[in-house]
Order: sequence, then structure tokens, then C-alpha cells
Amino acid sequence: MLLSEVIKSLSDSEDKLLKLLTGTEKELFETFSKAQGDLNTFSNSDAFIDGFCLGMRIAIEVMEKQF
Repeated sequence: MLLSEVIKSLSDSEDKLLKLLTGTEKELFETFSKAQGDLNTFSNSDAFIDGFCLGMRIAIEVMEKQF
């Protein structure tokens, strides 16, 4: 599945769900959705940091190698 298809599916599902929810339910879903987005941001940041550090360790090892 393409990224654009996943985004459209997510957006369509969210729109349908929000139409079914009322008041407190909608607020709870919006709080959940924001928390999920925040968690994704933290996870992506951690993955970037881990990848960057691994890349730097590889670069340092290559630079220290005696040819």
C-alpha cells in the first residue's frame, strides 16, 4: 500500500469515526489521537537519533582504520 493510500484511509476512517461520536466521546478520541501523534513523534525522534549515532560510530571506525 502506498503512503498516500494509507494517509487517505486514516483520514477517511477518522472522519467517519468522528461523525459517530458525540461530546465526551469525541473529546476522548481527540485526546487519544493527539497522544498517539505525540508518541509517534517521540518514537521517530528516537529512531533518528539511534540511526545517526550508528552512522557516526561507523564513520569514526572507518576513519580510524589503518590502510
